Amino acid sequence: MSGEVIEIEYEITMEDAVAFSLWDWKRSMEYKKRTGVILLLSALIGGLVYLLLWMTHFAAWSVFFSGFCSGVVGLAFYMLAIMPSVTKQTVEKKMGDCRNAVLITRHKTRFDAQGIDTQTAVSHTKVSWGGVEKVRRGPDAAYLYLTGMMAFIIPARAFSDAASFDAFYALCERYFEAARAADGAEGAGA
Repeated sequence: MSGEVIEIEYEITMEDAVAFSLWDWKRSMEYKKRTGVILLLSALIGGLVYLLLWMTHFAAWSVFFSGFCSGVVGLAFYMLAIMPSVTKQTVEKKMGDCRNAVLITRHKTRFDAQGIDTQTAVSHTKVSWGGVEKVRRGPDAAYLYLTGMMAFIIPARAFSDAASFDAFYALCERYFEAARAADGAEGAGA
């Protein structure tokens, strides 16, 4: 398979790595399930408390119910605002504990029909498109996953404009899908 080639040079910063970790975490099924379960349980408990206080004709039920609702709002605020901040601090600390010379550095990367070839001052990596697990796009970067927790981070700032980044992402998706189709054809022929 032959096709278009894109070569770029870019710097991956600690902020890029942290942004990837947060972006990936917020899209994980565990985060979505946990948030959904907590909010659902809060609503269910709130409804039961309201029903119990109403049925017992408790005179100050509205005061207790207001307090409970405030707690539910506080929990939602924690899940949506505070927890990501705590996670960001944790990731920054973990990443700051080691050198990360392979990740946090200048990269020269080539994308072609055969795969991805990236070089840094201390490493050289080649991955065929068949070795890419998924291709995703975040707000400021493209992520080419090699495993569930490891990905090439390609920042949008590596491109001269948004149209160039869009074209790059479309090319990556095309090569990725072509590799999936080829893997499927080989599997069907075996």
